[in-house]
Amino acid sequence: MERPPLEAAAPRAGTRRRAVAGKQKVATLKLAIAKEAAAAPAEAAAPTPAKAEKKTAPRSPRSGGQAKVLDAYTLAGEPPAGADVAAIEALLAKRVEAKRTKDYETADGLQAELEGMGVYCNDRLRTWSGCRPTRLEGVQ
Repeated sequence: MERPPLEAAAPRAGTRRRAVAGKQKVATLKLAIAKEAAAAPAEAAAPTPAKAEKKTAPRSPRSGGQAKVLDAYTLAGEPPAGADVAAIEALLAKRVEAKRTKDYETADGLQAELEGMGVYCNDRLRTWSGCRPTRLEGVQ
């Protein structure tokens, strides 16, 4: 086996300079990070104003990343015959509040109760009526 020439085995002088410069940069960055970390507790101790809590629905890909505010339902069409509209609207308001607090079991129970009364909700359009919606209703 032949040995490589001596000059090929020895590192170049420029490589050493770059290695030293790289080590100096690393040391400088470590020092800067240490200074930032020392300054961070002082900033963290400063009180921050409380954020107002928004009542919004979770974000979905269909809404383009924008959360919708959960509003009340509006009547679309006719209410069921002999139904108490005020009682229906009260149940719908309870359902909206249950959905806001992410109590989906209660919201589903209220929806079942409303359907038992002959009231059908369209969550996408935020409407209710006394007739069962068709499959294409609400498609935009």
